[in-house]
Amino acid sequence: MFKLIVNPGTDQMWEIPLAPGVTTLGSNPGGEFLIAHETVAAAHCQILVNDSGASLKDLGSDYGTFVNHALVAESALIPGQTITLGEVDLKLVLDDSPGGSATADAPLAPRMPALQQTDEPAPSTDQGGTYKHRLPPVSPTEDNFFSLLPGVIDYPIQGRGLILLVAGTVFFVLLQLVASLASIGPYGGVVTGLAGVVVTGYLFSYAKSIITSTIENENEPPSWPDFTDITEDILMPFGQLLALSVLTFGPAIILRWWHPLGEEYARAVMIAAAGLGGLLAPMGMLALAVFDSVAALNPIALIWSILRIPGHYLVAAAAFELVIGASFLAEDLIGSLIPVPVLPGLISVFLNLYLISAGMRILGLLYRTQREQLGWFGRHKVTG
Repeated sequence: MFKLIVNPGTDQMWEIPLAPGVTTLGSNPGGEFLIAHETVAAAHCQILVNDSGASLKDLGSDYGTFVNHALVAESALIPGQTITLGEVDLKLVLDDSPGGSATADAPLAPRMPALQQTDEPAPSTDQGGTYKHRLPPVSPTEDNFFSLLPGVIDYPIQGRGLILLVAGTVFFVLLQLVASLASIGPYGGVVTGLAGVVVTGYLFSYAKSIITSTIENENEPPSWPDFTDITEDILMPFGQLLALSVLTFGPAIILRWWHPLGEEYARAVMIAAAGLGGLLAPMGMLALAVFDSVAALNPIALIWSILRIPGHYLVAAAAFELVIGASFLAEDLIGSLIPVPVLPGLISVFLNLYLISAGMRILGLLYRTQREQLGWFGRHKVTG
């Protein structure tokens, strides 16, 4: 029926056949399949296979179980999805071996690391014939954030990036045109508002995918996300962005009218609140991309994370906000420089998408190179 490919696409790739019933994955030497890694719990998760398909349940692991980079407690599974236990990737695929399924009595021989010496014992079988495997620890990344930072300039046009930018520009311009035409009618305000939610939610979903693909060592922009479920693909990302905005800039907006220290200090207090919000915003965006949950917007955890990497974060935050700030100014600037109908709108949307891609790349690189220092997994456990 199904099987898991551990470490897909690497020299350490091996397979776990999933027989009908429950398969427990973890680092327990006495378990069915041993995934020996410091981020994998002894009993990390269970996968249930039956006539209806496959599903997964996390068993309370400290480092989390992810499906396509989203933290989950339980999830239905479909072939092609990537399951991540801590920092170990597995890919669920259909088992096309003769007979239609592989069982634990006839496991596939593992591929041992070809270039790495290890003191661990060679794979062996237990009395039931089930192979046990040991994975080499994930090597710390050798990427240097400051050396990678200049590469964000041409990142948006790497690979198919230019095609994606053009396609995105056409899509968003057409959507704006439709919304403008619909706004003429009696329900124009409602239509305009709904169009704004769709554009914002979809764009935010894409922004998060840029961060997660960067974390996974992808060096070109990901494809535009699927648009199959309005709740998952539009409303939830929109809600996450709304929550981030309330957390970071809500206090400054409130202090614009409420002056707890009196009129004398009102402006200074509001500026301080806005500055703190601007400082938290990039880390909040990064946390939403990694955990895909508004529960990640814990201000204490965000501040603590900033204090763990103050130098790297301040550079990343400054670069991120410079790029995102430029995207907000693009339309007015281009409109004044190119007084031609339609063309300024096309150019400004293209430039906005380009700058957003570059900004999200910055945050992805920050996490990719500083993940150990941030120490989110196992310390700031987020659920929900």
